[in-house]
Amino acid sequence: SVGSGGHDKAYGLHSNLPDDATAFDIYMRSNATPSDYAYIQTGANGALTIATVDGSATDAHFEVAADGNITLDAAGDIALEAGGGTLSCDAAAVNFTGTSTGRPGVNLINNANDATGPTFALKNLRDGNGLEDNDVLGNIVFDGEDAAGATQTYGTIIGSVVEADNADEAGQVAISVAND
Repeated sequence: SVGSGGHDKAYGLHSNLPDDATAFDIYMRSNATPSDYAYIQTGANGALTIATVDGSATDAHFEVAADGNITLDAAGDIALEAGGGTLSCDAAAVNFTGTSTGRPGVNLINNANDATGPTFALKNLRDGNGLEDNDVLGNIVFDGEDAAGATQTYGTIIGSVVEADNADEAGQVAISVAND
């Protein structure tokens, strides 16, 4: 145990290393391929780096496999940097919540010096089996609570397939509003 400010703290592993690029708090190397390794490094101001290195390629993937929830609780922003250009999510729903005025917001920003804008695409690929007539391609639903607090759909935009035959494709967009 180490005392700090009148409080005892117990450490399973305690290291005190200089804050430089060659000091690893924890270093794990593959027995099969010694040039493949991972490390945990603590830097100035408590900055933490967890890194994987594939010594001969770029296949040192990083996976967090939890038998429960994963919570990212940052005092500042959370930045996801996808070097390959794609951020993928396999989930039944992605929820963004906010309690301040005008929140939450989703922004699609194109910073390229070109004449194009961002794309928002709703896709139904039907597991690669081809679409059929009347398949729904995507929905945008505008829900809110009515005066009694019950959930109400106030409007929808639905894109669907009218005709799926090759070389004769036709679609439609239906805009609907509640009118009770």
